[in-house]
Amino acid sequence: MRKTYYQKTLQAGLILAFILLNAFHVNVFAQSLTPDHIAKIKTVSGCVISDDGKLVAYTVSVPADPFKENSGSKNGLYVLNTTSGETKPYFTSSGVGNVVFRPLKGTITFLSKSNDESVNAIYEMNISGGEATKIFSTTANILNYSWQPDGKHIAYTVKEDSKAPQTPLNYKPDFFEEEMGTQKGYMVDLASEKKEAKLINVNGSVYMMSWSNDGSKLAVSVTPTLSVDDSYMKQQVLVVDANTGNAIATIDNQGKLGQILWSPDNKQLALKAAKDLNDPTDGSILLVSAEGGKPMIIDAGFLGKYEHISWNDPNAIHFHASEGTASSLGFIRVDGSGKQTLFKSGDYAITGFARALNGTIAFVASSASHPAELFTIANTKNAKFFKRTNNNSWLSGITLGKQEVVRYKARDGKYEIEGIVMYPVNYVAGTKVPLIVVAHGGLKPITAMAG
Repeated sequence: MRKTYYQKTLQAGLILAFILLNAFHVNVFAQSLTPDHIAKIKTVSGCVISDDGKLVAYTVSVPADPFKENSGSKNGLYVLNTTSGETKPYFTSSGVGNVVFRPLKGTITFLSKSNDESVNAIYEMNISGGEATKIFSTTANILNYSWQPDGKHIAYTVKEDSKAPQTPLNYKPDFFEEEMGTQKGYMVDLASEKKEAKLINVNGSVYMMSWSNDGSKLAVSVTPTLSVDDSYMKQQVLVVDANTGNAIATIDNQGKLGQILWSPDNKQLALKAAKDLNDPTDGSILLVSAEGGKPMIIDAGFLGKYEHISWNDPNAIHFHASEGTASSLGFIRVDGSGKQTLFKSGDYAITGFARALNGTIAFVASSASHPAELFTIANTKNAKFFKRTNNNSWLSGITLGKQEVVRYKARDGKYEIEGIVMYPVNYVAGTKVPLIVVAHGGLKPITAMAG
């Protein structure tokens, strides 16, 4: 679950807030969005769905009160019963991340850190609720982890040999590329008594990790260093033997990388990645043999960006894509044929996606009238989607400005450019008001209508 979901929504909200404030003279009696409102907006920041589609675990990002503390937002864990529609808070005392349904165990695991601990740990909770139990920790913060399909082993990463610089500042700054150290990957059997960690024996820093469905191998992405440039452009995919920790195959991928997924038969890897080194996005689907080689792109003529993918069966891949300012959900065969769109809308900006084995889809989306909330939809064409959460009911009393999509041709006449105009509340055509332009860099789709 990525923090960028909240950042996108917050950015859109801030833009709208500043426009509204600068144009407040339009109607002083309208209850418009203010900076104080922005500081209390809650957003659904990610979701995962159980294999049977009956439960969705999702996180809600809650901003810290800026009048009380200088801190970032905190993710609380909630669970939705898709049959009854009931939602329950599961863990809200501390922030959570990397939420997963543990394979074969019927439990939920996540990363969290209590106030009296110096590092985080992996916690586990029963579906029925109760106390969270710490099941694994180490001497450093766990950056991410992935369950082997047997539900007993995990692969995880930690940062080693790095130290945060000392600072006299009275807030918590983020440091980049200062005494970077190395990001190491390990595997551990949590069913064993000693829980001895086995090093993933590769040169460089480990980022992504994906287990094969039979648990015998692990696909990892590795960079030469922890620099930002390397993390964007030099994530090399390797296949590692789970017994030895040694690399046994190399994937000749280039450029940006967003996902690594094993096919159900363990013969192929699907990459959501750049089509080549010069591609500014990780928005294509590429397939490659698990034994190594050069990935081949499918659907090369697609003008949008694949945002998230998951295997449906050995011959088909489900996707969430952006097409201009619109979002879509669908699937495509591995040879690039048979592409079908199950859902497409220019009114919702989808930012999170999870699919159950029975085809039920959970996704996170915002619109012009609300920030990111949780939705579900059946895996059938033209299926009706259901909005499952409403974390900012107070927004019903706020007057928001109109949003609309604008399109125009680029100067070379070859491409159509799209953007979103957010108007002040009660804007009167022809009235001059301050304009803020947020230029979206790079050749990639923009966020759709956002609350």
